Amino acid sequence: MDCMISVPSPVLAFFTEVKPAPIDLPPRFVPFIFDSRASCVMVNCPQYGKGWREANNTMNITTADGGELSTTKMGRMVSLLSFSPKLCQWEQMTYQNCLLIPDLVTNLIGTKTVICTQGQVTFEDELVTVQDKHGHVIQVPTSGDGYPTAAMIIWDNSMPEPAVSLAFATTTASMRCSPEPCSKASLWHCRLGHARHDAILCTRAVTLSHDIPLAPATHPGALCDVCIQSKAIMMDTAHPHHVEKPLELISMDVLGPLHGVTKFTYVLIVHDAYSGMTWA
Repeated sequence: MDCMISVPSPVLAFFTEVKPAPIDLPPRFVPFIFDSRASCVMVNCPQYGKGWREANNTMNITTADGGELSTTKMGRMVSLLSFSPKLCQWEQMTYQNCLLIPDLVTNLIGTKTVICTQGQVTFEDELVTVQDKHGHVIQVPTSGDGYPTAAMIIWDNSMPEPAVSLAFATTTASMRCSPEPCSKASLWHCRLGHARHDAILCTRAVTLSHDIPLAPATHPGALCDVCIQSKAIMMDTAHPHHVEKPLELISMDVLGPLHGVTKFTYVLIVHDAYSGMTWA
């Protein structure tokens, strides 16, 4: 994809301003894909930016197959959010000069944007490597015809003030879509730290390199049988101080052995996470 436009180089890679985000502003992650022929940042939805103005009619954008795309507007800035581990708060980052192209399948970031800010981009068979002017390096696996930026947020905590060298957003569902309701089985699955499908896939390469047996194959949304069968029941009971009949098992753990006066002692701890009651 070619785009003939002059874009001034920002002070930081991609971003010209970093400031604390408003408290009531929800995190919004915008998916981008690296394109070696895109010369600027391009988005396909006006909600990703603000300050849009009519684009220059002389601007010509052609695709790899010889087609043409119409550029409707040019934005003054596009905002993203990232969590700062240094300040323990959300930071809002903005960058200038972004094209609005509704016919784009996905949002694009060109390698020229990195090079103009003293960075480097290297394309390999299954990996794209990006290095900023501070020497930080991030690597993203290729996927399909593009290079999705996933968890590519780098903070330099050695700087006297919060600053971002490279910042991209993970690919997530659209914020316009309401999240799917989380069942009680899913709540238990997360609370007990059981591995999800995505987590298993992320650790598969490391697992193989260390000759560790792979986890059983799953599919997205799969839960453990124990979470489905025995952890998905919420007990709407009062908080008794004394009971005379056996309790229905919700979850439990064993603490011990403890050294008693004459023998070892084990303590059985039963915790109902929904009611907040704990028995020992």
